[in-house]
Amino acid sequence: MTTPWQGSDGSSWESTKAPVTVRANTAGTLRILEPKTARLVLMSSEEWTMAGDHILDAMADTVAFPACDRTDTYPGMLLVPAPLCVTLQVELQGGVPPYTAVVPVGRIECG
Repeated sequence: MTTPWQGSDGSSWESTKAPVTVRANTAGTLRILEPKTARLVLMSSEEWTMAGDHILDAMADTVAFPACDRTDTYPGMLLVPAPLCVTLQVELQGGVPPYTAVVPVGRIECG
């Protein structure tokens, strides 16, 4: 299921929820590889609540998450201007090979 969003500049976005759970003592980066028009919002629950109507101000193509002393889940979403397949890459510190995944956003099938 996608949710429409309207940017402060009048741009229209489709979104899908994309929460990220991070193990204790793990730091890393979540990056959008393709398409270049896709954006990501990922932040702590507290930041999400405080952002209110300005949640889209946090759009980025790369988000770093710090190591915490406990497992944590960050609320997040992927945003695209039209239904698209988004390629994500997760890089963890500590020599773990990067992981890549393709995620559909909107009414689209990704192969």
